[in-house]
Amino acid sequence: MRLASGDSVPKIVELHSEACDRSRAALSLCDSLDTVAKVQSFGRGPVNLRWILVHMIDETARHAGHLDLLSDCLRVEPSKELTVPLNQAQRWPGGRGLVLETPRLLLAALLPQDQAEIYRLYASPEVARNLARLPDRFTMGHALEFVNAAQAGLIGGHAYTLGVFLRDSGVFVGICALRLPAREPGLDEQERAEAAGLGILGYSVLPEHWGRGYAGESCARLVRYALEDLALSVLQASPRCDNLPSARVLLRLGFMLAEDGVEEQPLAGGPAHLVDRYVLQHRRLP
Repeated sequence: MRLASGDSVPKIVELHSEACDRSRAALSLCDSLDTVAKVQSFGRGPVNLRWILVHMIDETARHAGHLDLLSDCLRVEPSKELTVPLNQAQRWPGGRGLVLETPRLLLAALLPQDQAEIYRLYASPEVARNLARLPDRFTMGHALEFVNAAQAGLIGGHAYTLGVFLRDSGVFVGICALRLPAREPGLDEQERAEAAGLGILGYSVLPEHWGRGYAGESCARLVRYALEDLALSVLQASPRCDNLPSARVLLRLGFMLAEDGVEEQPLAGGPAHLVDRYVLQHRRLP
């Protein structure tokens, strides 16, 4: 396969989706797994559908492994957007790339093996009720999409969605994220200018880890990275009005209440959430 200069990630994904649709359409024409191909296949003579599907599973696993290796190689030398001073980062075994440290935690780039933990986090009713950007019923498929989007955001430099892990054991605790609207693709020059220097902070912690200060500790580290390393001038966060623990986290970090009772429409529809908008100026470095 060769890429042309005009190829893009969305186009390649579209071509892949179309190929999958054609394969599913062909599969639907077969009565059983014992259906034999009408032409000689794979240098083995006519094979049945069962053989073809097993072969495709094997090929998919093989090439998924190749992608993992390529992805890890790419993370060895991160782009300028991902680079942090050596005294503020370490390489996580397994090629996690960007890692930010705190006394108890590591904030690290997400990998596909984090899918189950992402699902467990956002499928939790206690967590989901505080978030407007989640689908109505969070699935494992949504979790994988979340991981893929997190990796794309890091590569593109417009979102730093990091897993939060216990430093000593590697146990997953939650997510701490920073979105940079001015760097998001698809904006015009005026929109980029209006969002220049702005970062939007978000975070979620698994309920079994609530009350231990992990949200504040991880957010403080990401806030410092945003202001010192990314040179952002304003940070913003919008917890629900009734989410008092999140409000306390933000106030301890130096955020100030800018607007209260702002309506935020949930991605899944339904009544709007009322959120309070907190802002941190660079001069209020925590």
